[in-house]
Amino acid sequence: MAGRDSYETIAEKHGYPDSALYKTLIRKLLTPDEAAIGVVILEKTDEVTPAVLSSEIGLDQEKVDACLNSLFRKGLVNYKDAKSRRGLRFARDPYFAFMTSLSDMAVDPKTSPVYRSWYDFVKKEMYPDLAKMIGLTDIQYARVVPHISALKSHNDIQPHEDVREYAKAARIAVTDCSCRKCNAAGGEPCKLSDDYTICLNFGRAAEHIIERGVGKAISSQEAMRIIDQCEQRGLIHILDVGVATLCNCCTCCCIALSNCVNFSIPFSTIVFKSRYVAESNPDLCKGCKVCSKRCQFKAISLVKDGSGKLKSVTDPEKCFGCGACVASCPHGARQLKPVRTPEALNAWEPYERWERRIKG
Repeated sequence: MAGRDSYETIAEKHGYPDSALYKTLIRKLLTPDEAAIGVVILEKTDEVTPAVLSSEIGLDQEKVDACLNSLFRKGLVNYKDAKSRRGLRFARDPYFAFMTSLSDMAVDPKTSPVYRSWYDFVKKEMYPDLAKMIGLTDIQYARVVPHISALKSHNDIQPHEDVREYAKAARIAVTDCSCRKCNAAGGEPCKLSDDYTICLNFGRAAEHIIERGVGKAISSQEAMRIIDQCEQRGLIHILDVGVATLCNCCTCCCIALSNCVNFSIPFSTIVFKSRYVAESNPDLCKGCKVCSKRCQFKAISLVKDGSGKLKSVTDPEKCFGCGACVASCPHGARQLKPVRTPEALNAWEPYERWERRIKG
């Protein structure tokens, strides 16, 4: 009973009315009945209930409920009040749908036609459009959280920059990384990690992940194991503003970092630096180049000293204080030095707000 123009309507509502790639994607992502439900929710200004959907679309209540459950798992339907399942909301744009629909641990991106369609649309249309949007804003959407293995000698670590504090949350869930799975679907596997299951969710976000059935609940010990694994591989801990998710990112896959690289956008346009800058001790540095290869921000270069030996040098303007170079240096020649006060973190997000969403 679904209208034949439902897919076109959703594409228009999402800002891609003329995109053949996006229409192909949502036809694979949504059944006709799911698309019809999406249109009703997007177009109605009053609260939409399952009974309203049943009446509008001409489906019995059981089929409507099945569609809503499917859309909920895909991350395309949410509820204003999750517990009572009231206040139906449909994804307002493809960016949100990207982060939610590709994170399902049950889907193999290498064989999924839906994920392949995501890859085609993302690479050819969504990412270029996103790059244009980034250039028009001065909002830093994400903050670097330093490697805890690089802060062992520090005694003034703030809770919201200490990944061990994140792992103390009462509720933790892990999901697959949407960015890596999208790349894998297009035959571009991550250069640093072959493991998708490394996105950590806390508090209510963890509850939401478990309720959708796309991730799994984990202990604090398991969260720290994942964090340690990511640090060993040189991934960067990044916290998005307003989201209780700690991503582990790289410049070859991350929706934010890869766009900065591919479209020549300064990382600082969207990423807030940690309080630290990496420094090198020339007496200990052997010029092995491990640190420069690990640096995702291209802040490290090798220069010859007075005796002609190569030494690593950090450009403090390019350094984001992630600590990947410190943790990977085999000679203990690098360290993180605090260059900003704890108040700098509160300028991006007050500690109390971070505490509510991570530990609440």
